[in-house]
Amino acid sequence: LQMRSLVDDQPFPTLYWLRSKDLYQAIPGGDRGGGVQRIELQIETDDDLRANHLADQQRYVDLRWKMMAENDRRRIEELGFTELFNCYGIGGIRYWDKVRCLHMQYAYHLAVGGTAIGCLLDERYALKELELSL
Repeated sequence: LQMRSLVDDQPFPTLYWLRSKDLYQAIPGGDRGGGVQRIELQIETDDDLRANHLADQQRYVDLRWKMMAENDRRRIEELGFTELFNCYGIGGIRYWDKVRCLHMQYAYHLAVGGTAIGCLLDERYALKELELSL
């Protein structure tokens, strides 16, 4: 699902939510199974992954601005949230070398046709092979 960036004059920097229950259950959430920690360690130790992940973060910020309704963009500026929307990446995370939520990472991956972390998740959890119920 694509989300609106401003709700009741409150910032909502998460652009995409994962809607599939099957995918949601196949991807460990939070610290369950240590998925986030393992990927963050990979980001720390793999220069290519880190560079690609940081580029994905910037693309997310750029896309969020591009997809935003003009009236929301103006209101965000009026409310003083512009810097927040420039700084917060995938899932609203401030530190781009970290991962807030694997589900949000994967939602973004699906929406744009591929991201570094999304490809890792595809490989690690065989997500492309899942039979999804509608």
